[in-house]
Amino acid sequence: MKQFLWGALLTLVCVVSAGFAVEIAKADKPDDNLVNVVVLDGPQSLTVEKGSILRVTGSTPSGGVIQTSISGSGKLHRQTRLSTYRDGHPMIGALMMEFEIEATDPGELTILVSKQTFDRTLKPTVDKYVVTVK
Repeated sequence: MKQFLWGALLTLVCVVSAGFAVEIAKADKPDDNLVNVVVLDGPQSLTVEKGSILRVTGSTPSGGVIQTSISGSGKLHRQTRLSTYRDGHPMIGALMMEFEIEATDPGELTILVSKQTFDRTLKPTVDKYVVTVK
């Protein structure tokens, strides 16, 4: 009976150890579902890998318009209007837009973000991002 208990205990220890080994192996393996998101803070040039998501943000005073133009090896993945709340109420002020662009193919990708204020007599400002996709 003693040998049976020791055998069962040894088997249980081996099963638990194998379970931990599998979990450790999963933790060391990179997750294929992870997406690389690159947040661009101001106009710049950089290099990213194919499949990366580039996030650019534009803001202008309330009543303005923000648009993006993409040329080259990328496509607009999502655009979002950002709202800021404080104490449960929306803050009045700037219009903020966020654009997520997917780097689709190797090559050069150019992103232009045009910001027009509510005063249409002024020229819009344009931020230019040049990205090399590898």
